[in-house]
Amino acid sequence: MTEWKNYPEVTLDMSSDFSAARIMTKSGDVLIYDTSCDTDTLERSVVCWNACRKIAFPDAHITAQDDYCKRLEQLRKDAVAMAGAGEGGWNFDMSTAPRDGTDIIATSKCGKVIKTYIVKVKGSTDRWAGFATGEEPVAWMPWPVAAVGPLAEVAA
Repeated sequence: MTEWKNYPEVTLDMSSDFSAARIMTKSGDVLIYDTSCDTDTLERSVVCWNACRKIAFPDAHITAQDDYCKRLEQLRKDAVAMAGAGEGGWNFDMSTAPRDGTDIIATSKCGKVIKTYIVKVKGSTDRWAGFATGEEPVAWMPWPVAAVGPLAEVAA
């Protein structure tokens, strides 16, 4: 991730003899050098610049967005770890997937995850619903069944 660099806060610096004015960053970089010395316009520009940089590009927002992305990435890693461990995780051996029309969860080579089942095609090779003819999912897992309540009795 690229580090965000906010627009710098600027200040107005007048030369000692009032022959020139500079709009500068706090680090000393000159953004505008004006010899007309229209100080009212330059002051207004500085005030507007500093106000807009806080409204349009607040540091707190950027920090919060970075934190959100880090949390989201950690949740994704945790989900992948949980899915790969133990019963009910991803199975990368497609020959073990049920071919009797049972619903499964499958993932394609491009990373899409869909509910699918095998489609019987007369006079041709069977294929997976939602996948192009000849395309195979790369991993699968059983479709979850309700474990409690009235649906559990139907599923059993």
